[in-house]
Amino acid sequence: MHWSDLHRLLIQALPEGAVNFSHKVVLLQQSESGVTITAETPNGEKKYHGDIVIAADGVGSFARKQLVPGDERRYAGMVAWRGVCDGNAHPELLAELKADFKTLGDGIIFDIADRCMNLIYMIPGNRINWLWYRDAPEPKLGSHSVTIRPTTEDMQKLYRDAENTWTPAFVKLIKTSKAPFMNVIYDKDPITQWVFGRVALMGEAAHPTTPHGSRSTNMSIQDADCLGRCFEAQPHDPVAALHKYAEERIRQTTKEVLFSRHVGEVRQGHWFDPVKFDWPSQTPQIKSLLLNGKQTEPDYKKCATELLGNIQTIGKGQSVLATDREQ
Repeated sequence: MHWSDLHRLLIQALPEGAVNFSHKVVLLQQSESGVTITAETPNGEKKYHGDIVIAADGVGSFARKQLVPGDERRYAGMVAWRGVCDGNAHPELLAELKADFKTLGDGIIFDIADRCMNLIYMIPGNRINWLWYRDAPEPKLGSHSVTIRPTTEDMQKLYRDAENTWTPAFVKLIKTSKAPFMNVIYDKDPITQWVFGRVALMGEAAHPTTPHGSRSTNMSIQDADCLGRCFEAQPHDPVAALHKYAEERIRQTTKEVLFSRHVGEVRQGHWFDPVKFDWPSQTPQIKSLLLNGKQTEPDYKKCATELLGNIQTIGKGQSVLATDREQ
């Protein structure tokens, strides 16, 4: 599903006026009885009051910065170029891609080259979604967004590099796509506290992750489902519900964040040993969350080995990993 389709469905499911655009939260204040947030809007500052606040404001979360001093995002050493092409408008290109990638339409296909990786999959409307992860120095961002709109010079360089890296069909896909853009890839080290008084973190604000595990959106949906069930179980004590939610979710999302980080580094060639995991550097709290008395370090390492077990070599010495397990 494309992001615009998901956003439209979510907005349509909410009461009119529930979503306020052009609001930037600049202050978060708590008391024993509630929370007040102050937001900058085109019409000046507005204040909103509530019993609790759920901060689901992404990897650059204002709330997390205020509540977790010294918390910094970690640049993953790579950027992701992205684009979408209309297969209905370009049937010959779609046929060429399906000739190169036999399972296109059945799952996500990965093509691995030196210090970079691409992936391609179909989305509704017979559209082709693609990404190209490339090692790069950390770009300068001018806003809260981690998305960069490229210049004409950027695109010409991308085309040249693609011609020296990928199959002709994938190069055509990049050149045919309208308005490709670049995401800068970040995550953060997991934290062991999500609830701060009457404020709770959720989604990417709670567990920002690299996209290599294909689980970020799913984790956020699971957060919301868990939080809803906790409110149902504690209808008269929302703060207790927040703590129950965090207790249920922190351990699992910690595993997912670290696993996704590991998979991305393996695929980019950052680690030559596919089962390497920097266990000694992990804090006792993170080790406890990962193991929970049920797993061992080799159990965790085994995940990467199983993931890489489906790699098949095709074409000009390139590798493709086609699997439905990561969707």
